[in-house]
Amino acid sequence: MKVNEDTIKNLRLFRMQVTKLKANPDFFKNLNYEFKGKQEKWGMSFQTSMNGPDEKTVKSFLMDVRPFILRSESINFNKICNAISKDIKDEDLTTKINNAKIAWDKLVDIKKNYRGKGVVLKVGDRELNPAEQLNLWFNAEFFHLDKEKRQLFEQMQVPPFIDISYFSFINLIQDLAQIIIYFDSKILSAILK
Repeated sequence: MKVNEDTIKNLRLFRMQVTKLKANPDFFKNLNYEFKGKQEKWGMSFQTSMNGPDEKTVKSFLMDVRPFILRSESINFNKICNAISKDIKDEDLTTKINNAKIAWDKLVDIKKNYRGKGVVLKVGDRELNPAEQLNLWFNAEFFHLDKEKRQLFEQMQVPPFIDISYFSFINLIQDLAQIIIYFDSKILSAILK
């Protein structure tokens, strides 16, 4: 198996970034979300509570996971998968790469409108699948203040929807991180022996 030198450099960067993810174990606290509805005279009331990583831990982890998600980054997960797929002839590794890519795409590809993980929220006249919510959290709250996305994000600020979306977002990031860590330990470790 011969992988070109530029790809090898990016794989080493990928591994370096994975080390940063692993250095933040507090992000992987078990998530617990409780949602209670109660019928009142005037309508329904809702109570929510979530246990999981604190806001500082979340922000720190998002900084480390972001390069794997951003298409413009050299260590973007799909870019890395595509780059090594061209050069890998080992059938077992090829299968592992393809399975990891499929799992990743199911979580982050908005076009697939994946409904098996997370919650689909109806905001106004739009249904937001988990991948679209991820996009909103990244581009309207944590990293950018895209005006159009911010407007949609603000429509989502109604309890309990914002809490449900946040829980789904954290869970999705944890799942993506697990795919990245798996990819590093089962695929990159074999390539970068």
